[in-house]
Amino acid sequence: MRWPVFIAIILSPAFSFAQSMQKQHWIEFTDKNDTPYALDRPLEFLSQRALDRRERQQIPLTENDLPIDPLYLQAVLNTGADYLTHSKWFNSVSVHVPDSATLNAIQSLPFVRSTEPVGKKEKSNAPIDKFEPLDSDKAVLVNYSESDYGKGFNQIDMLSGVTIHNLGYRGEGMLIAV
Repeated sequence: MRWPVFIAIILSPAFSFAQSMQKQHWIEFTDKNDTPYALDRPLEFLSQRALDRRERQQIPLTENDLPIDPLYLQAVLNTGADYLTHSKWFNSVSVHVPDSATLNAIQSLPFVRSTEPVGKKEKSNAPIDKFEPLDSDKAVLVNYSESDYGKGFNQIDMLSGVTIHNLGYRGEGMLIAV
């Protein structure tokens, strides 16, 4: 009789922790209609360096560049959720939701398009084609070879770097953050 009581005492903290554990959710908003930011005032949400880079690379500003509406975020937090992170491009926020009542309150907000729990998803074995095929018609007339790359040729060639260089892409003027 002592063993079941002992096991119950040992396992009770684990069960109470699992029940009180918060769940992370991804909240997608419907729009950016009422945001205080505007595309004609980009310095309010982008740096001058970012704007200069966009101009140099001919990247136009779009609604995706606008930050999420701060009133939308505050309304979600007012339900009792805790902020984790956000994505202005996906117009979404990630939050910890302590219980189902909080999640229901978030889902009932008129500007919430969807909510989805965040967690591991099953991996698909299907190949993912992330890039458009290179257009060989745009290739520059330079043909790089092993002697141009030295000992790094095999690695660069394996990653199609030679083809990219032949197309004229050199990575000049790019800032890469790691």
